[in-house]
Amino acid sequence: MIRKVTSIERKKFEEERARRILLEYFPHKFIESELSERPDIINLKESVGVEVTDAQLQSVQQGLSRSGILSWEKEYESRVYAGSATVMLKERAGIHTLRAYYANTYDFSKAYGKKLMALNKEGYQRFCENDLFIFAWLADECSILSFIEEIRFDPMQFYTPCRTNKQAIAECVNGTAFDFLYLFTENSLYEYSMKNQKMNRYDIKQQQINRITEESFEAIMGMNRADFFSA
Repeated sequence: MIRKVTSIERKKFEEERARRILLEYFPHKFIESELSERPDIINLKESVGVEVTDAQLQSVQQGLSRSGILSWEKEYESRVYAGSATVMLKERAGIHTLRAYYANTYDFSKAYGKKLMALNKEGYQRFCENDLFIFAWLADECSILSFIEEIRFDPMQFYTPCRTNKQAIAECVNGTAFDFLYLFTENSLYEYSMKNQKMNRYDIKQQQINRITEESFEAIMGMNRADFFSA
C-alpha cells in the first residue's frame, strides 16, 4: 500500500522548500532560519519572518486535491476540472506543471490580501523585517509584473478592513505591510522590495529545484522518497 502524504506534511514540505529556495539566494539572511508558525519561517538572529502561500486559485487546488494524486510517487498526466478552468497537470516529486485553458489559475491579489490580514492579526509574531513568499509555478512574468504594479503605491489596498468603516481605515493607516515579496515560478525567483520599489529576478535551474525538493522532502519526512514509498 502506497504511503500517502498528509495535508500537514505537504504544508510543511512547501514551507521547507520555500525556506531552502530563499537560503539558496540569500544565505546571509536565511542561514539560521527555521520553520515556525505565524510566520512560517523565522530567523531570530536577523529578526526576519516569512509567511508562505500559494497564489493558485482555490477551485484549482480543490480540483487537484479531489483528483487524489498527491503521493508524488511517479510522474503522470491528468486533467482536472476546476470551475471554468481546465488544467493539464504533470507532476514529479511534488512539482506541479499546470496548463490552464479558458481561465487563469492564479489570484495574486487574493493570496496577498489574505496573508496581509494574517500579518496584522493578534498572535502573529512580527519582526524587524516581515516578508511574504508566494508559489506560482506557471505564472508568466506579465501577470507577476501586473500584480506588483497593483500594490506598488498602495501595499495595504488588499487589507480588507481598510475598505469597511472609518475605524478600520484608521487602523489600516497604522497597519504593518510586508517588507519583501518573493514570487517563485518554475524557473525564476522574483524579489520585490516594498520600500525601495525595486525588483530583482533570479534564474533557477531545474537541477537546483530538483535538489531542493529532494532535500526538503527528506527534512520533513525523515527519509528519501524511495524509502518513504517503499515502506
